[in-house]
Amino acid sequence: MLIDKNKACLIISCMQKEFLPTLIDSQKLIDSCSWLIDFANHIQIPVVIGNHKKLGAPIEEFLQLSKTVKSTEMVTFSCLDDENTKTMLEATGRSQFLLVGAETHISIYQSAVAFKKAKLESFVIVDAVSARNEVDHTTAIERLRQLGIPVITKEMFFFECLRSSAYPKYIDLSIKFLDQRYLRYI
Repeated sequence: MLIDKNKACLIISCMQKEFLPTLIDSQKLIDSCSWLIDFANHIQIPVVIGNHKKLGAPIEEFLQLSKTVKSTEMVTFSCLDDENTKTMLEATGRSQFLLVGAETHISIYQSAVAFKKAKLESFVIVDAVSARNEVDHTTAIERLRQLGIPVITKEMFFFECLRSSAYPKYIDLSIKFLDQRYLRYI
């Protein structure tokens, strides 16, 4: 299955200032989530940030990247187990959910499984998730694949949303979000 930008919603999980230093490659994770929020804004995909109540303050830069980002506070690990978050996601009217943030084996994994159980599509963007331990991260990715939950990359997300180089402003978006390796002339 491919991502349909008109059905997609980006969910960023547990990206809080005090918690981030404990994660593997935390700066890369912050950069990846910022990239995804910015791209989602450009192609009008709603963004929901789920902050775990006990992990500290949210990253303000994420909230400032877009006026359309919605933020919620949770104590559950699966975003569908929290009634406020579930209501917020339902209000988007979307049926495909892209999961990013932390931790791969906890919030990301449990949310993906909950979406599958609810018969909703979810995708885990592998270069935008992390954990405190490599073994937990890799084991979660392996289990997601075994369950048939798609594991994709940011670049796959980019190209699946646009679908064609005929997409309006394709060149501008490519210049902004890719490293120009696909552009032989401008």
